[in-house]
Amino acid sequence: MPTIRVNGVELYYESTGSGPQTVVFSHGLLMSADMFREQVRFLSPRYRVVAYDHRGQGRSDLTARAHDMDTLAADADALIEALGLAPCHFAGLSMGGFVALRLGQLLDRSFAALGAPGRRSDGGVFHPTGGFPYLLGQPGGGSSDMRVGHSATGSPLVTLTIEAGVTVKVNLGGRLLMQQALDAGGVGHHPTGSLIALGTTARPITFTSAAAAPAPGDWRAIWFDSAPAASARLDHVRVEYAGGPSYANGYHCDPASAGQSTIEDSAILMFGQPASQFVTNSSIAFSAGDGFGRAWTGSPVDFMAGNAFTSVTGCKQGYPLPMPPASCPSPVPCP
Repeated sequence: MPTIRVNGVELYYESTGSGPQTVVFSHGLLMSADMFREQVRFLSPRYRVVAYDHRGQGRSDLTARAHDMDTLAADADALIEALGLAPCHFAGLSMGGFVALRLGQLLDRSFAALGAPGRRSDGGVFHPTGGFPYLLGQPGGGSSDMRVGHSATGSPLVTLTIEAGVTVKVNLGGRLLMQQALDAGGVGHHPTGSLIALGTTARPITFTSAAAAPAPGDWRAIWFDSAPAASARLDHVRVEYAGGPSYANGYHCDPASAGQSTIEDSAILMFGQPASQFVTNSSIAFSAGDGFGRAWTGSPVDFMAGNAFTSVTGCKQGYPLPMPPASCPSPVPCP
């Protein structure tokens, strides 16, 4: 049984295959490296693949030291160094996804890519990782959402902050979802996830497709399940190859019929009216749907000023439903 002593603990690991690149798998809570058996089998003919058990889980040693994210990330870093795995593709599922993202916060040179498929975020920061991307979702689709916040009644607001220069690659069908929840009294809703992504002219933040040959609609959207939180802000951001199927309809005016929409596919999709234009100096490119999805009933907060659009299939911004008894204008504006 191969083990290695790093960071004061004996960790079990399996190293399989060979190739010019290395993939490291980090498992979920109370699981083990065995959960990636099929992925290892599939990848090992082309890559060196390493899967390991976290301390206190699987076949690794149980220690008195706390099993917090910083400790687990330090274990992973020490394992990568001891086995000579850097640079590597580091993929974590569930708790392993938290380890992957914590590694990205602590380090900037060890990774070819960081992956966190199908996970929920309680807030945090995406720091630059030496030019390497963050990967969200599972290759080929599946559980490809990253959900910021919780949907339980009365849940508090949490914030995901993305720093200048970061690239986020989303796998097929994925979305970066800011959640909502019922208010504590059970009447009304409030956002529980907020996104702050502040790039610069020299170091923009990019949200793009993880596909080898990107195409419009590869992933769904930066998605706000309610009115964006007052703290939400996107500046010098580029969103490309989004606008995939939203499976939602009826939330804005349809330019073809001047009635309710039959589709809400958009690169940045909002299901509630924001207080102001919170996306500035940004660009949307190669969207399979609209650019900005204004999927609410209320006033048409404008997102055209200062933002750029390239190869957007639908409208650059949709037109929200007016407050009753007013009806959609005819023609419906579709810049």
